[in-house]
Formats: sequence, C-alpha cells, structure tokens
Amino acid sequence: MLDLIIKGGLVVTAADMFPCDVGVKDGKIVEMGLNLDMEAKEVVDATGKLVLPGALDVHTHLAMPFGGTISADSYLSGTRAAACGGVTTIFDYPVQRKGGTIMDLVNSKKAILEKEACVDWASHCIITDFNDGQILEEMEEAVKEGITSYKCFMVYKKAGMMVDDGMFATLLLRAKELGALVNVHA
Repeated sequence: MLDLIIKGGLVVTAADMFPCDVGVKDGKIVEMGLNLDMEAKEVVDATGKLVLPGALDVHTHLAMPFGGTISADSYLSGTRAAACGGVTTIFDYPVQRKGGTIMDLVNSKKAILEKEACVDWASHCIITDFNDGQILEEMEEAVKEGITSYKCFMVYKKAGMMVDDGMFATLLLRAKELGALVNVHA
C-alpha cells in the first residue's frame, strides 16, 4: 500500500510536461503512470493542476548572528516560509565561532533543526578559525557525516569572520583531498 497517490495532475520535469499519477511511499516517489490503480492511505486529486518537484534553496542564513544582530528568521519561521513557497530543502550557513569545531557547530544546529525545521536541510559550514590546524583534521570526520560544503569570508575582518589567503589556500587543498566544496565570499 502506498502512503499517497497524486492523481490526474500534469507532471512537470526539467524536460517535459505530461499527464501522470504519482505514487509515494515513505516520502519517496515509487510509482508513476496513468490511472494508477493501487491502494493508498491518501489520494489527492490534482486534476487541472501542475505537479512539480520541490525546490532547493541552497543559500539561507537562518538565525544567523552578524554585526550585533541576528537574522530575522528563526529555523521554524524560515523553514515554514520555505515550505509555503514550495521549497522542500534548504542549505543553511551556520557560522563557526573562534575556537569552535565543525562537529560542535553542526551538532548544535542539528539539535535545533530536528525540532524546528519544516523541510529537509543541509549545511554549508562557515569556517572562521583553523584552531591551529584542528579544523583541517576534523574535516575528514565532517565529510563522512555528510558535511561536504564549507564557506570562507575574505572580508569582515573586524567581525572576526575573515580568513587570510594562506588559510584559504590550505582549506581549498584539504577540500580537494576530501571531495568537498568551498564557497568564498570576497
């Protein structure tokens, strides 16, 4: 038995639009076809409507402290707004504080997101302090845990967010070794 069937809609993909029913089980699309004749816990009539995949917002700053303030959206309000706009996954930018570790940062955000997030989520970790090389060692564990994207600032020195050219180059090389990505704000 399926959890959900979306019936009679016009499915939109990157390449085409076509009439199709969509069957969902455990949050994943498992069946597509015309006139799906299967049992489902819920059936949604999408006749005359478009059936679109959820959007990804890969650049969010939720509950982010900066310049003596905190960004307006909490994790709850920001992800609720995302869901209302058709966004099903956000990528947030949590900021490492001086002396902090990647995994401490990720775990503290994870504890909040698991309670408050209304959509799926992932993180691009903002690196501000190499902690005498500890961050470079810790990146391997973080990548294994799914944290494969990092960001560095080449500005905001007074705010304590800027990394120097040497740190940035070292981070790029380490990310290459681990198959991770690095974003830069210059």
